[in-house]
Amino acid sequence: MAIAHLYRQDYAAAQFKMLLTEDVSGRMTALAALQNCSYLMPLGYAAYRCGLTTEWFGVETAAISAMMGVTAALFYHKPSTEGARKLFRASLLYLPVLLAAMVFHRHPNKNAAKSFTATHRRDSTNVNILQDLEKRDQT
Repeated sequence: MAIAHLYRQDYAAAQFKMLLTEDVSGRMTALAALQNCSYLMPLGYAAYRCGLTTEWFGVETAAISAMMGVTAALFYHKPSTEGARKLFRASLLYLPVLLAAMVFHRHPNKNAAKSFTATHRRDSTNVNILQDLEKRDQT
């Protein structure tokens, strides 16, 4: 939404029908950005409940999502080019921080070793079958 706000004249010139081309004040665009930020808040809790991460990931995600939400709220209260740029910078920072936190707080996959062993055993069996077929073809 921030990029779209920054280049709204270009969208209008290209005759793209978007929320931004009809939103002269920028408030609707800022409200959409704020709404999208609110959807980010429960992601950490959802990852924790699904058993992917520790509970601290939920807390950290809520904090970084709140920071993103603050920039969106500031953009909403005063829609401007500067506010859109701050929101854009926050969005560039949000995803790498979120993914780094997820890697740091992830739960190890306990079934990975079993899956690797089963796959390795199956691959070994396939290699043995191929070797037997090659021997048979040579004779």
